[in-house]
Amino acid sequence: MCGQYLPILTQLISAKPVLEIGTLGGYSSICFASASAKVTSIEIDPKHRIVAIENVRGMDVEVLLGAALEVLPKLVDEGRQFDMVFIDADFDDQLEQFDWAVKLTRRKRRGASLS
Repeated sequence: MCGQYLPILTQLISAKPVLEIGTLGGYSSICFASASAKVTSIEIDPKHRIVAIENVRGMDVEVLLGAALEVLPKLVDEGRQFDMVFIDADFDDQLEQFDWAVKLTRRKRRGASLS
């Protein structure tokens, strides 16, 4: 179900830059990229990052290594903005991740999504 839902949601809101928090093997990244999104994904585990990079090879996906709460402030400092943020990691920190996601979501467009 998720494999069908994510690309549809991405297309419905015309999300181009998408931020994914928690990459694992890259399945959700592939779903977003299949809908023509440019995906930035954050993964804390170096081994999972390597697997994800292999799985998304040839797609418009960037997999950053690090803890979400360390990487997210850097993305804010860089002025990065996203049409969609998908949080699927470290459930204990999701409230803080959500706060950072709000800062990273474009506000001047219709259809931004935090999932």
